[in-house]
Amino acid sequence: GAVPPPPPSVPSGRSSPPTRPAVAAAAAAAPSTDDDAPPPDLFDVFDPRLSPHSYPSGIPDSTSAGDADQASYKAFSRPAPALQVVREEEIVGVLLVDHGSRRGASNARLKALARLYEERRSRDYDVAAADAAADGFGGASTPPPRVFVRAAHMEIARPSIDDGLRALLDLGATRLVCHPYFLSPGKHATKDIPRLVEEATEAVGLEIGSVVVTGHVGSRVESMLDAVDGLVMEALDMGREEGTGDAVNG
Repeated sequence: GAVPPPPPSVPSGRSSPPTRPAVAAAAAAAPSTDDDAPPPDLFDVFDPRLSPHSYPSGIPDSTSAGDADQASYKAFSRPAPALQVVREEEIVGVLLVDHGSRRGASNARLKALARLYEERRSRDYDVAAADAAADGFGGASTPPPRVFVRAAHMEIARPSIDDGLRALLDLGATRLVCHPYFLSPGKHATKDIPRLVEEATEAVGLEIGSVVVTGHVGSRVESMLDAVDGLVMEALDMGREEGTGDAVNG
């Protein structure tokens, strides 16, 4: 057959590049080091199709791997650090609803009450959050809910119930509670407010029933009696100090 032509000459001062067989022979003759060793094939000892429960002690070592590979496998087999479960913070939006008045001072009073209630819940939140954080939110401890409170009126004045729900949603509320601020169980407290809340729920794009409606404030009879009793006793004490209120005995 035809004889292949000789390789082109190399310019003076430069050595001829090694041939591929020479490179392979040099690589075979060179001593291997740990850095030169290929990384172990993890899937020789670990089957990702199996449940993690199949490896209670971590990924097993390979019995066929060399000493250098064994160290690498042991690195793979180290137990993973425990994960800290971060629970999503619950944000509760509370809407206090009264009848509404043409007198601005009456409407402002409900707004001030909502602000005071929110401040109280914020103080409780700060204390409970600090306790839960110290406990690592572990065991039975859960992050306490953050509470925002707004006021709304059934009719006559703004903000309406729709306005109040939207304001709470804008604050990031994940749960909504509506409280009828009425003393007696009349039609407004027991029928009108629940109906208006249902209509407002649809208006703001929520599912019916996603807003909880509490009993009216006067439904807590024992609490109301405690309030009345406290005011009566306070008045009697003040009367004794001032020498008044003894009209029966002259």
